[in-house]
Amino acid sequence: PYRGERIAMYVVLPDTGAPSGALGAAPPELTPEHFRLAAAALERRPVALQLPRFTVDCTADLVAPLSALGAVAAFDPDRADFRPLFAPGAAPRRAWISRVVQRTYVQVNEEGTKAAAVTAIDIATDTSAAPPPPTPFVVDRAFVFAIRDDGTGALLFLGRVADPDRACGGE
Repeated sequence: PYRGERIAMYVVLPDTGAPSGALGAAPPELTPEHFRLAAAALERRPVALQLPRFTVDCTADLVAPLSALGAVAAFDPDRADFRPLFAPGAAPRRAWISRVVQRTYVQVNEEGTKAAAVTAIDIATDTSAAPPPPTPFVVDRAFVFAIRDDGTGALLFLGRVADPDRACGGE
């Protein structure tokens, strides 16, 4: 837990001797509900933690995941209607979401944790340009980390770090 004990970081390591790729992508059972149940079953005890410094700076395109959740019409120029977002008389003939990008940043070092997230949504009109290509994502070491608001159970950050020696300048 961090100071105040409401926000906490959880670190999940693979079994000793497991191959370095054992974690792969976050397992499908690692949902917020699964994580809540697993965290509730944890036993609190002192540990001698040795955690490497790491930085994760990730930019993710959210169009496909949002579409899979049912927001398909919002991305379709023929079905979306975001004209009410424009000033009266200034609305284009058509307006739709062309891009949703989320950038997350987590840095952990001897001084503590810095974490931030921002989501940008681009509204396209009949004259908008094509979205830029997605930005690559680099991970540090084979473990999963999560930052959770223990007061509400909300997962604020959940990530897997693959190789600390090659990511973010060796941090």
